[in-house]
Amino acid sequence: MIRFVPIVCALFCGAAALAASPLGFPPQDTPGVALPVEAVDTRCPVPEALALRDLSLPNVQAAVAKARKLVILTLGGSGTEGRIAGTADATYPARLQTGLLAALPGVAVQVVNRGGVGHGAAQILLDLPEAIHTTGANLVIWASGATDAARGTDVDGYIATLQAGIDEIHRAGADVILMDLPYAPSIARILNTTPYRDAVYGTALSNSVPVLRRYDLMQQWNDDDVMNVDATDPLERRAVAQHLFKCIAAILTPAIAEAAR
Repeated sequence: MIRFVPIVCALFCGAAALAASPLGFPPQDTPGVALPVEAVDTRCPVPEALALRDLSLPNVQAAVAKARKLVILTLGGSGTEGRIAGTADATYPARLQTGLLAALPGVAVQVVNRGGVGHGAAQILLDLPEAIHTTGANLVIWASGATDAARGTDVDGYIATLQAGIDEIHRAGADVILMDLPYAPSIARILNTTPYRDAVYGTALSNSVPVLRRYDLMQQWNDDDVMNVDATDPLERRAVAQHLFKCIAAILTPAIAEAAR
């Protein structure tokens, strides 16, 4: 029986591990135990090499210029779904929507969160056409690699799936930002994630698609004591998750807003 799991297990592991966690994650539409705003750390130092700068998002720019509207679809596993944060408002997609509404006055911004526990690349690709069609997304943010690394998905097949997904997104008239998998020392010791991270970076590079390098950022923040990504205490895990999601949104918001103008 799993007695406790670090925060990143909630971003890697499936439903069984989450159910065994003492945190007892509530569904996103159920009010959770949200920490006071002042209790959530706001430090998000980003090395220049990992910053998102000068993004080219032509479909985003066209949607904002012509319709004053922007729809963003977020895809990924439990780290996108964000139940570990305890409340839907604390997830990174919700924080991103709030940030973009402030950064783009007069633009109707909607961020649709389609993350889910155990959603690997193949499942996301299967659901992608319907998701883009029903949301009318101009931008897809696809967090990928954690579930496939945990399952040991064939790397060549994983790369092919990423490529097919990017092609589908572009055919639908949307832009894409990739996000690689999360980092924690406890996971890095037992799981070789390098092939999956390299797959994300290589596929993004060959398609001129931007990448938010979540793994490297989390490693930096953990090493610099900005956040303890191996936290096991339930309250600390929730605080770290809220801090992490705030940082991800804080990095994405100005980059997307600049590209939209």
